[in-house]
Formats: sequence, C-alpha cells, structure tokens
Amino acid sequence: TKVKNGQIQGVSDGQGFNTPVRQNHPAIDFANEEKGWTHGAQVYSVADGEVVNGGFDVAPYTGCTYGTADMMGGPHAVIIKHKGDVYSFYWHMDSHSVKTGEKVKKGQAIGTIGNYGCSYGSHLHFELSKGSAIPSTSASFYPPDLIKQDT
Repeated sequence: TKVKNGQIQGVSDGQGFNTPVRQNHPAIDFANEEKGWTHGAQVYSVADGEVVNGGFDVAPYTGCTYGTADMMGGPHAVIIKHKGDVYSFYWHMDSHSVKTGEKVKKGQAIGTIGNYGCSYGSHLHFELSKGSAIPSTSASFYPPDLIKQDT
C-alpha cells in the first residue's frame, strides 16, 4: 500500500464514504480484489503491540444494532495496543489467530478478511485511535497520518 497526495492507494470504502475520513466512519475499508484483499486474505498487525481484544465471545449475528459486538466488527474483531497509547482495530474478519494478552510484532498475521458483524461485503475495516480502546470516537484519527510517519 502506498500513500500518494495524502491518500492510501488501492483502497475501497464499501460504505459510500470517501477518504479523508468523515466523522461517522473514522476508518479505512480495505476491499480490492486486484490487490488480493478478498475474503480469506491474511490481515497483519500494523505495528508491534499487545492484543487487548482477541475476538469477541458473541452469539450468532443479530444485525447492525448499535453497541453490540456485531456492530463492533463481529466475533473475530481484534484490537491491538501499540506504543504511544495508539490502538489499532481490525473489524469484520473471517477468523482471528491471536489471543487477548498476546504480544504481536509488526507484520504478524492476526486473522483473515471476512464479512462478520455489521458488514455488507468482505472487507477489512481498519481504524486507529489515540488513548482509547473504544472505536469510532473522537479519539479515532485518519490512518494515513500514522502511515506517513512510518514510510
């Protein structure tokens, strides 16, 4: 993935919002068949950190009800805490391969792209937040800002 003119290239947002991120969807959705980001493709940790949520223990899909685990990315959602009190969120995965409390390295496989939770097609909802393990809040920020620092 490359950043060009402040935008991540090869990214799709299946919910109809464009980057830069708007307030009601502070994330980037990776869904691009040409790039191999399809159902079952590997998802990797963006940086070293500790898994603070290695999948939710939820009942079968109940729909897009605000505040439920389904709304929060489904049963295989993963949250990782990184240095600087930055959290990364990986939603809608088909599987997860990490557990709460596990240490992960940048580039380590953590799961596969899927269509679980409040999702209408296979994709990875990737979100970052500073100081909060709660997604989609005022603590969330535009992911390319962090990527620019790491390129």
